[in-house]
Amino acid sequence: MSEYLASELPLITGEIPLGYDLDEGYIWRLPGSTPWSRKYVDVLSGLLASLTAAEIVRRRESVRLRRVELFDKAAQQQRVAEFVNDILASRSASGSGTGAQTPCAASQRVATPASARDHGRS
Repeated sequence: MSEYLASELPLITGEIPLGYDLDEGYIWRLPGSTPWSRKYVDVLSGLLASLTAAEIVRRRESVRLRRVELFDKAAQQQRVAEFVNDILASRSASGSGTGAQTPCAASQRVATPASARDHGRS
């Protein structure tokens, strides 16, 4: 990961803690239980088919602007809450629990910054 960031490359990952903990607008976080699941592959294919140069530039700028502090309590709380909400939404979609978000809302983040804090950025 450090090599990607040093080269100012945005990241694509699944709904794993790294995708929440470190995101400051440069991570695409894809839904799906595994990278080889049908849902993950379909969303990744859709992302790659619709990806624009402007979006890559915006994400690269987020890499440049990332903070170097290791811990920001408020941001961490928000990211953990989003992680838990996505887990609940995934379980709800599969019928194994209840969730706070719809699967549509979770997959919508693919085209926008992954962390809730970044949703207000332009």
